[in-house]
Amino acid sequence: MNLPKFALITFGAVLLSGCVSLKQADERILAWQSSNLDDLIQAWGLPTKEVTVASRNYLVWNNEKQSSDVGVGITLGTGGRHGGISLTTLLGGDAEQNMCSRVVEIDEERNILGIQWNGEPSLCFDVTPEK
Repeated sequence: MNLPKFALITFGAVLLSGCVSLKQADERILAWQSSNLDDLIQAWGLPTKEVTVASRNYLVWNNEKQSSDVGVGITLGTGGRHGGISLTTLLGGDAEQNMCSRVVEIDEERNILGIQWNGEPSLCFDVTPEK
């Protein structure tokens, strides 16, 4: 194996090792589903907003993180002059916004009925404490 190919494979493995999977984020967030609301608020902090839709009550936690971390993009082309693989490294420049929204449905007695989340798994994992 030549050195550039080995370096590319090693770099790719390092990048992937830092990623949080959907399953990991899902497990961490949904572990709180069996909690009482007071414990959840003590761990997560106050919700960003409280919403009532069609007589159903929801608490919403929104988090966002801006980063200008080093990113890697791989472009694949087929046919013509643009065939092959090009590896592009972005050093700074464009800022990337990561969002996480966690929505907790509660009943009239403020018992947790369910939790849904949407957003960047790494951020959602990071902002949700382990139970």
